[in-house]
Amino acid sequence: MGKKLGSVLVLGALLLMTLAGHKETFYPPKYSDQVMETVYTDDLSLLEESDRMSRQYAYREGKVYYRRYHEDSFEATSYTYENYSYLPVFGVEKEMVCIDREGVQTALFTDKGQGDFYLIGDRFYMTDSGVYSVDMEGRDRIDYGDGEILAADGTKNILILGLEEGGHDLWRPDYCVLDCHTGVCTSLLSKAYHARDEEEGFWSFEAYQDGWVYLTFFRRGGEDGQGGETTLYAVSLDGVWNEVITLASDTYMSYSENVIGLQALGDRLFFLFGGYDGSAGWYQGGRIIAVRRDGTDYRFMEQDGNDFYPADCLYLRQDGEKIWVYYLDFYHMTPQEADAEGETYVVTVWDIDTNIRYPSDMPACALTKTYRNDLFVDDLSMDGRGGCHVMALCGQTGRIARVAQDLDARVEEGTIDRYGKNADLMLRDLYYRDGYLYFKAEYSRWDGFEQGGWHRLGTECYRLKQGEERAELLYDY
Repeated sequence: MGKKLGSVLVLGALLLMTLAGHKETFYPPKYSDQVMETVYTDDLSLLEESDRMSRQYAYREGKVYYRRYHEDSFEATSYTYENYSYLPVFGVEKEMVCIDREGVQTALFTDKGQGDFYLIGDRFYMTDSGVYSVDMEGRDRIDYGDGEILAADGTKNILILGLEEGGHDLWRPDYCVLDCHTGVCTSLLSKAYHARDEEEGFWSFEAYQDGWVYLTFFRRGGEDGQGGETTLYAVSLDGVWNEVITLASDTYMSYSENVIGLQALGDRLFFLFGGYDGSAGWYQGGRIIAVRRDGTDYRFMEQDGNDFYPADCLYLRQDGEKIWVYYLDFYHMTPQEADAEGETYVVTVWDIDTNIRYPSDMPACALTKTYRNDLFVDDLSMDGRGGCHVMALCGQTGRIARVAQDLDARVEEGTIDRYGKNADLMLRDLYYRDGYLYFKAEYSRWDGFEQGGWHRLGTECYRLKQGEERAELLYDY
């Protein structure tokens, strides 16, 4: 395959793009035979170095904190066929629990919240129908409004909130910065920007990174609603606005293109500009874009939708000042051509400086499972034997840590007998700290749409000590 791909020549013409009133020059891509090989490691300390603020766990002075759910905490069925999930039941009680290194679990308080939570300072920040905080004994509740927590920065002691303004009959978002030290919540949508006619378009939160909040405003197209423009803004925590770039959608599309999966690294922003269409909402392809934070030095590559792998994800690897962009593609080949060649490189690496693309042997699931701020890759078979093998991408290093092989064989004996051989196992809420891997083993069964879809059979919560063969059951529901 390498020789075939190496013979792909560069087209002679330059591509001229009109963007925000000026022309950008970009060269057609070149393809290399060199395979970007992935480095695997057993050094799990890299996970703690690259640990982001977890959304399902918190850590403080040797103790791990989590919410203990019960059988009535989630709906029993789910109609989603390809990626089943069970909706939380609001208003039912759960416990906030901490566990120490010796395995002693202590229930701190009872709570009716659900989903993500953060421990900043001496307070838990949580959601039910709105955002609120309590002290570490569950007292002194402070409510901040209806909405959700979008991002957290434990170093700066802040949260980025998406709050509802105007009530449910006239909903529009108000993005705010909550200073967890002072308790002051400040709106980022200043009057000048917030006063826009809501029928003209809408605001969206894209990302938070290094003290900057990235928001987009989508201005609708003509009378048929097709096309439109998306403007990306960088907003500082103290409310300074910088317009980064404006991108236009093609008017012939039946869907709108938007910024997807924005990430900031170095002095650049990286994101997809595309959209979803069809009854299943398939990603339709678009562009992978790299632009400096001030909107200059715009670079892009075209990307087609792919029926075999979700293509709406990026992974950035940094090597010194060099940044490599990993994305899903059959490396300039159709799936049929890849099968005929006998080698399939599903992940392609783009060098934005030289515009050269390389094949990579990184597993496709490493991108699809981790690009939304998750470290872990499950269901990754390294030896063809199947089983639940857990790997983890170590930050932007490009290295994959071997966390646990055959994890499904390390859970409590008798699990399969209890739930039946037709039970489907999915690993959820993985977390690594102080030599322990925490995870949930969720068992479900597909009974067909006429029987209600997926049925949750049971969930078991474990921790596995590094080097041990059997995981410790913490609780089940």
